Amino acid sequence: MTGKTAILIFANSSSEELKTKKIQRSAPLFDHLNQKVLKIARSTGLPYFLFSEEEQVGSNFGERFTHAIASVFQKGYQNVISIGNDTPGLSKNHILRTATLLNSNGMVLGPSFDGGFYLMGMRKELFCKKQFLKLPWQTAQLTKCIRRLLGKKFENIVWLERLRDIDNESDLKHIVNTFQFVGDVLRTIILQITKSAQTFFSEMILVQQLVFIRHFFNKGSPFQI
Repeated sequence: MTGKTAILIFANSSSEELKTKKIQRSAPLFDHLNQKVLKIARSTGLPYFLFSEEEQVGSNFGERFTHAIASVFQKGYQNVISIGNDTPGLSKNHILRTATLLNSNGMVLGPSFDGGFYLMGMRKELFCKKQFLKLPWQTAQLTKCIRRLLGKKFENIVWLERLRDIDNESDLKHIVNTFQFVGDVLRTIILQITKSAQTFFSEMILVQQLVFIRHFFNKGSPFQI
């Protein structure tokens, strides 16, 4: 092993993401995001480990994520920086800054707008499986509960900038409209998804209107003279 810090990429395949994300026709999106996060990890020069659904162990998210972190620590690393695949704003600089901050801080968190986080850096001596399993994973209370549940040893948490992750089509629209660093490929994919969704709902509204009109103008039998 070289170095003391490793990256954990905790990200499912696009086919698995389709089962959990409320986004229609999003396979190309998560294929692209998975490739993007791998490219970012490689660019840091730090060792990295990918845990997709094939490598994850556990019956729920908390168990699977906790097991993945423990697995990387067991390889001999002193610091683990975990990232996912659903935050387009994540960059190489976020990871490298976290690696530097972990030299003098116990934990670094990059909060997301939904109450979770897009990045978590942590030193080995602060990791406790039992405490991690108690956290309300995948809820809006996660980052608030980390400090409360894990106690005083996490007083030296360093917070990075807040970024938006992708959970639904509303997030896609917000990202493509406000995030200036979205690449051309990702922007095109997002616009295709949001346009398809908009077309679908427009067609549904039109069908409902036609059904209403047909029902309204066909009440009763025609008047006979």
